[in-house]
Amino acid sequence: MVFGGFTLNPRWRRALLALLALVCGGTYVRCFSRSRNQFLPDLGLDAGGGYPADAFHFLTERAPESDHPRPINTQAAAGAGHSAGILDAIRSGLVIIDPAGKVTAINWAGCAVLGLARAAVLDQPVAAAFAAQPEFRNILETALAARQTYQGYELAVADGGRERWLAIHATPLRDRDGRMAGWAVTFEDITEVRELRQRVAAAEKLAVMGELAAGIAHEVRNPLGAIRTSAQFLQDRTEPGDIAFRFPQLIIREVDRLEHLVGRLLKFARPAERAFQSADLHRLLEESLELAALKNGIGQIRFEKIFCPEAPRLFADAERLQQAFLNILLNAIDAMDGAGRITIQTAYQPERRQLRIEFSDSGAGIPPQRLSRIFDPFFTTRPQGTGLGLAIVRQIIAEHQGAIEVQSELGLGTTFVITLPVAISEAPARPRSAEQSS
Repeated sequence: MVFGGFTLNPRWRRALLALLALVCGGTYVRCFSRSRNQFLPDLGLDAGGGYPADAFHFLTERAPESDHPRPINTQAAAGAGHSAGILDAIRSGLVIIDPAGKVTAINWAGCAVLGLARAAVLDQPVAAAFAAQPEFRNILETALAARQTYQGYELAVADGGRERWLAIHATPLRDRDGRMAGWAVTFEDITEVRELRQRVAAAEKLAVMGELAAGIAHEVRNPLGAIRTSAQFLQDRTEPGDIAFRFPQLIIREVDRLEHLVGRLLKFARPAERAFQSADLHRLLEESLELAALKNGIGQIRFEKIFCPEAPRLFADAERLQQAFLNILLNAIDAMDGAGRITIQTAYQPERRQLRIEFSDSGAGIPPQRLSRIFDPFFTTRPQGTGLGLAIVRQIIAEHQGAIEVQSELGLGTTFVITLPVAISEAPARPRSAEQSS
């Protein structure tokens, strides 16, 4: 077989086709072979639902190790190096397991995704090799016990404190006679794909909720106007000292509160036309802090600002973005019962051309069962809350092509992390050193 200008001997040809079969699918490999008049009936693509073991075993051969010097078979060493290179060239994680349940090979991508060293995995039973990733180990043990193709399973693994999702496929390897000869397990990182799916689902949900909210708001607003006018009429005809004076006053106050809620519903459902322009991130954050202080009478809450002096400007709707920052700050203030610390930290990530903003509080934290719902419209745990504050935050960040996530531990506090793309012009926002204030 001629491949990329080089002639492959039959052994290498079978190895390459087996890898293509595993990664791309058997149909592609059969077409690939036929197009060169090289259809290989002994490839075994359909032998009992598995892939040929000898090709994979060839790829996973390693030169024998010894403590005593002896002549080196340079051809064998070169072959082992080439086979390792082919495995490491595959972008998906790949693990080869022999019939006894020992790991005979793992490629570089597999080590990177699982956070494992190759030397600690090779020649180890599955239970020992993947002890640091118990969920992944359990999947492998289940697949090996089933002795059939195991695919389409999605699994979360820990990666330095961050959760990453893998799609796992386990395929039996069979020899020329169709007997079980081991396993080939492939897995790929689908974290970004899952996050995209969740964003799409959230956007669809927000659209439906927004239309519903707009309908309710319009239906409620008209009667509220009539009620307020009637209450004002009654109040104008009673004296301030009269016992009846306070009833229309109460009605007017509650109608105004409902009117405020209706206004927020309409803003959530149909935000005003956006006005994007170059904006200073740090100025927006400082103005948001001032507004939060005015609205809440901060008390014993201290603020710590750690601003990145190299932060470039944003291309943003300054008013909308300030509203998002203010909502997060008010949420943090409510979580601390008048005392504690809020830290706002910014960082520039030039390799991703984005800014990172962290809002951390020292409040009580959010229970895990509530954490996944805090961005849902109308979800609130406060008696006077509307459940729209954080939903609006997520909506605004999405408008700016950014992302928001939350991390929380009970008793330790909560951190909101926002990432936003920088403006085309990357002049620093306002050069300064890290500053702190209380």
